[in-house]
Amino acid sequence: DLGVFEGCTSLRSVTIPSNVKRVGYKAFKGCSSLKKVALPFSLKEVDSEVFEGCSSLESVKIPNAVKSIGGSAFKDCLALTKITIPRNVTEIHVKCFEGCTSLKSVVLPPKLEEISPSVFEGCSSLDEMKLPNVTMIHASAFKDCAGLKSVEMPKGKGVSILAFKGCK
Repeated sequence: DLGVFEGCTSLRSVTIPSNVKRVGYKAFKGCSSLKKVALPFSLKEVDSEVFEGCSSLESVKIPNAVKSIGGSAFKDCLALTKITIPRNVTEIHVKCFEGCTSLKSVVLPPKLEEISPSVFEGCSSLDEMKLPNVTMIHASAFKDCAGLKSVEMPKGKGVSILAFKGCK
């Protein structure tokens, strides 16, 4: 259901039942005290804005069955320090991790070929990125990632204008 727990600022932890295949739009948006989330192995999709503004969320283990992570799904998760994107994910939508200022470590899957616009914008603690099979980095993908020191990607691939604007 849409926004089922949206704005529940006292919610601290959630265990999603094992039969759930999709976490819906804005399900936990603005749950600022949410620290722990247990996602089931059955999960195939993380919808848009699901954990946006969950500023206390420290870590999330995304199940291997997930193929798509929606736009702004983890936007402004200020306490999030690391994330491993499972091997089956082929799409990480626009602004997915925007504003995750504590995010230091991201492991991307080999099937990921594009970095959507603003996916890591404002992730100022991110210091390196390995993009093994990425063929396109879209506009503002790493904008204002002030701590970014190293990016590894295949030669001759596309990088949009302003993809790294504000990186030092």
